[in-house]
Amino acid sequence: MRQSQSRLVQFALALLSVSAAGTTLILALRSQWFIHDDALISLRYAQNLIDHGVLHWNVGEPVEGYTNFLFILLCAGLMAVGIGPIAAAQILNATALIGIAATFGSMVRRQTGAAPTLIGLGVAIPSLPLILWSFGGLEAPLLALWVLLMCALMLDALTIEPRTGRTLLTALVAALAYLTRPDAAIFAVVAALYLLVATGPWRRGIGAAVQFSALFGAVVLAHTLWRFQIYGDLLPNTFYAKATGITGIGGGQGLAYLTGFTLQPPFIPVLAFAALLIGRASPARLPLFFCLTAMALYTSYIARVGGDHMAQYRLFVPLIPLAGLMVAHAIAARTRWTTAVALMLAAALPAQLLTPAGRTPAEIDPAAFVGTIVGEYIAESWPPGTSIALNTAGSAPFLNPDKQFIDMLGLNDATISRRKVTRLEAPGQIWSGHAKGDGAYVLSRRPDYIILGFADGADAAKPVFLSDLEIARDPRFAECYERRQTDIPYDPAYQRRGPDRTNPLVFTYYQRTQTATCVTTE
Repeated sequence: MRQSQSRLVQFALALLSVSAAGTTLILALRSQWFIHDDALISLRYAQNLIDHGVLHWNVGEPVEGYTNFLFILLCAGLMAVGIGPIAAAQILNATALIGIAATFGSMVRRQTGAAPTLIGLGVAIPSLPLILWSFGGLEAPLLALWVLLMCALMLDALTIEPRTGRTLLTALVAALAYLTRPDAAIFAVVAALYLLVATGPWRRGIGAAVQFSALFGAVVLAHTLWRFQIYGDLLPNTFYAKATGITGIGGGQGLAYLTGFTLQPPFIPVLAFAALLIGRASPARLPLFFCLTAMALYTSYIARVGGDHMAQYRLFVPLIPLAGLMVAHAIAARTRWTTAVALMLAAALPAQLLTPAGRTPAEIDPAAFVGTIVGEYIAESWPPGTSIALNTAGSAPFLNPDKQFIDMLGLNDATISRRKVTRLEAPGQIWSGHAKGDGAYVLSRRPDYIILGFADGADAAKPVFLSDLEIARDPRFAECYERRQTDIPYDPAYQRRGPDRTNPLVFTYYQRTQTATCVTTE
């Protein structure tokens, strides 16, 4: 009987291995062309750091329009030795995937055993959001590695007597996560609280919590002081651009964002909750509750801010390996569930390939696709030193390092980001991070060109964002700017990698006139 059960377990694990490997390979092949426009914002900062020694979007304008400080530094390091910018970002994230697998193969395997680790790894790697964003050029996979590593170290601290070296290493990894994206501080706060109350005698818990908090806090303080010295603010500009604005929008968007992530195969939040139920009355209970607490608080925060507009639940990517860690510990505590969970997961993983996102090869993000075509045209046709106001702040500015830009959504502009906006006036404001604008301010800066709407431009009669609307209403705009339109042909091979767009692309923009009567002062 035991021998037949052992064979069934082996069969289930083998089937899971084949399913996970096949799903990962197919998802990677279908995701290989994906790159997001916002990644090119970060890479413009990285390029300016290499070329000019400053983390500025526009050289000479100190604005912190990013939230991935460590990721940008690492990209800059790779770019400095000759690796292309997009390749640098993708290499970092591919390395993060290897790091996630290595963490399971070493730390998690030591904690749980071979079979639970294989099941946990099956949750952690073959997930469309994680695979897609490994190509997308932003920091989510790297953050997922730091979160997994920090939580795995914490589980050692919760199940083994905490030692100073282990506690400080955990704090260091938590600090790396924070520097990769500041909202990772949520995981550090949960870790400090668990060290305080769940590591044995109160003196030991206080000591561990103090050690952890001191090192983590020192890194946060040092980075905050550096930020204040460089940018003149204790908070990044992204806080003002995204986290402040129209009230009442984020909650509904956040709930939809969470629901979509929960209901998409392989059902990561469901797996995490099932792991808690499987191991709730076992020695794994404390580690499972720690992981679930961290996941719940982080999820609540993401839902509260409304998620974001990007593909495949980017902000939830750090939870995927953490769910795998929970599943591994639950199976280690309740080995009789090994076969059932392995078989269910083996079926759930390829189910991703049947979803609309999973069965269709990912394209280049529309803003990056069109913005690259427009950016190359601008690089060839508009003179160096030109000033350009636009809403798509990634691809076109990245391809034009010799020009100055005004980010009309405020992510990279301190004036627009700090403007108080209390109501919806333009359709594009409904998207997370797109509520801000200031048409009067944009016109006061007298840009040479204005690109309204999306990357290919729009007519002033059809405003998309708040700055578009206010610019179109301002009489100075009609007096000082003339509408232009041009056709931009582009490579058919490139056309096949992106969304359906006409070729040639119709590019609409507004050019400032040079007449003496054109005065754009308030």
